[in-house]
Amino acid sequence: MSEKVTFDTAISTAFRQLQQQTLSAIPDLSLLSVAFSPSPTLVKKTDAIIYTAERKQKRTILLKYIARTAAAIIIVFTLLSAHPTVATAMKKIFSQTVVQWFDKYISIETQADTYPQQITDFTVGYMTDGFVLMEESQYGAGIYKLYEHIFEKKYVSIIIKPDDNDNITGIDNEYSTITEIMINGNKGTLVCRTDGYNLLLISCNGAQYCIDGYVQCNEIIKIFEKIKIFL
Repeated sequence: MSEKVTFDTAISTAFRQLQQQTLSAIPDLSLLSVAFSPSPTLVKKTDAIIYTAERKQKRTILLKYIARTAAAIIIVFTLLSAHPTVATAMKKIFSQTVVQWFDKYISIETQADTYPQQITDFTVGYMTDGFVLMEESQYGAGIYKLYEHIFEKKYVSIIIKPDDNDNITGIDNEYSTITEIMINGNKGTLVCRTDGYNLLLISCNGAQYCIDGYVQCNEIIKIFEKIKIFL
């Protein structure tokens, strides 16, 4: 007794036969590898490009670390140097060589012909809303005050000290915008960083002001304008 062939059975059989024919027509994997493998010349050129890119990246990283190490050594030597002529010469070397070769750091120097020997205190006539005084202490011949926000993890710090012609500050400008500004006839440097941290470094009447924190730049300027120091 012969089995009756249905339409579904015929379609299934034809599909399997077509599938087998298609798979048998595909070349062997080893033949495909030979046919589509790159030429030795292309392999050499690709390897050369990869080697050059890796070498350039490593060289850039190495130069960055050399720059930062050199800057740190020069700053330490300057601070430890007792002779003012040597200190001045080292600062000039720092600003004219390391800063020009590697632009990841800038130096800010302040100058004053006459300066007070001691700053005993200062008052802050204006402070951004939400910040309260949390700490104050002597900072060498100057004064340090720290203000913290009552609800958020933010702060504003103020350091005022005599501008004794030996102040040098290293600032990472890789992620910052640095602007020279004039406030009431006094030249200063304003640093605005991408994460919301801002800093003002300015000299006035022989004193150096350093105001920084997580407040807007215009707020830092307002704080500076309302500060009164006592000698």
